[in-house]
Amino acid sequence: MKLYELKKQMPIKLLVTTDDGVEHPATCHHLDGAYSYCTVDDMDTGNIFHLSASTPMTLAGVHYLICTDEDVKPMDDENPNTTTLTTPRPHIDWV
Repeated sequence: MKLYELKKQMPIKLLVTTDDGVEHPATCHHLDGAYSYCTVDDMDTGNIFHLSASTPMTLAGVHYLICTDEDVKPMDDENPNTTTLTTPRPHIDWV
């Protein structure tokens, strides 16, 4: 699914991986046109980032993960909305 498909559920919880390889909880607060307003929950400074509204996402437990369409495969035919990542997900490029 794409981030824009989750607009009605926002704010949503994310897990993001920073450049140093550390995974952090984050929140996507809302979409503002083509980009989102997101914050890393456990960082005091430099914690704002923006994802494209077309960013591919997958649900993992209670958090959404950033992925690529090629990385997401259905886990089973009975529940096509349940997915698994086949390769490591990309990290956030901080601006």
